[in-house]
Amino acid sequence: MVAEQDIEQFVPNSPHAAVVLTGDRRLPTVTHEDTVCLGPLASADAVELLAVIGGRETVLGHPAAAREVAEYCDGLPLALRLVGARLAARPRWTVTDLTARLADPSRRLHELGYGGQSLHGTLTAAARRLPGDARELLRRLGALSGPEFSAADLTEDPHLEPLVEARLEHLADAWFLLPSANDARGRMRFRLPPLPHLVSRELTAAPTNNRLWPACAADATCARSPAGPRPSRNRPRKRLRGRVRLL
Repeated sequence: MVAEQDIEQFVPNSPHAAVVLTGDRRLPTVTHEDTVCLGPLASADAVELLAVIGGRETVLGHPAAAREVAEYCDGLPLALRLVGARLAARPRWTVTDLTARLADPSRRLHELGYGGQSLHGTLTAAARRLPGDARELLRRLGALSGPEFSAADLTEDPHLEPLVEARLEHLADAWFLLPSANDARGRMRFRLPPLPHLVSRELTAAPTNNRLWPACAADATCARSPAGPRPSRNRPRKRLRGRVRLL
């Protein structure tokens, strides 16, 4: 683990040498041309990875179930590797058995694990590293039902939109959100992928004194206006095309 400001000392000053740096967010000291962003695997590639790790005969013998497992893993290589290793370690299991275990959303993050490592632990550790205001916003996003949203969908005060959007971008930098498109006014819209959504819902359900989420107070404000009073907490919440306004 190397701090971003210390990266330069590891970059060779020679045209005949190279270094590969990996991270869970973009590195500000590395140019765009030298950056490769790895997204989720396509369904066919995800099934192939699962077959390589879990056993070709076991996985490819049930193609529909294998595709379902890849979908539950959201194409994430870490999730596929963990469940593949779990499948290989249990020769009496079938892919259909694995699918049944992953079907319950409340257990899915815990089922995506093996040998002391789990996707639940990886994602919750990443969430705990978020600044408190970004983590609180992630908690509130667990209440959303729509597939996409913008800062305007999360606050009724236009003065707060830039602040909320900055926190949405922080979550996107940490890969909890994915930018989807710009709306008619040029504002960025985001979507919450399935597995981070499960983390968000767990945050929403956690009691305020839960040691796992120490900084998520139930009455914390998603954003405060530097130029005005805090919005009333007692006004009715409005529905917006299936999405709930949070402020």
